[in-house]
Amino acid sequence: MGTIAFVLFAKNPHLSPVKTRLEKQTSKSFALDFYQHSLRTTINLLQSLKLQNTESTFYIAVAEENESTHHFWDGFNKINQGTGSFGQRLSNVYSELISDYDSVFFFGADSPFMNRSVLTNSI
Repeated sequence: MGTIAFVLFAKNPHLSPVKTRLEKQTSKSFALDFYQHSLRTTINLLQSLKLQNTESTFYIAVAEENESTHHFWDGFNKINQGTGSFGQRLSNVYSELISDYDSVFFFGADSPFMNRSVLTNSI
């Protein structure tokens, strides 16, 4: 199986607009609460996958430049997404990690309903 990097792409929920389409239909407060709940749930799922595979490392790829040091991310391995389109930012992080890992898996921060068994089988 080799070494794996699990990378969660995230925005700092207190610094950047999150779930802007949801906010239009509900409220800014609801959208922020939803994002934070989704973020925590997704982090817990990915950390549990890491525990199943001892040759893996869990990262949070932070969108905001120089915000990887924000206290919200304390206790996590952090990597900055860099600049550019979403595809470019994925490429930035992939390029930085692939030399140290056999596989790099990317996840969105608002994916609380990912199926653990599907992920485990995919890995």
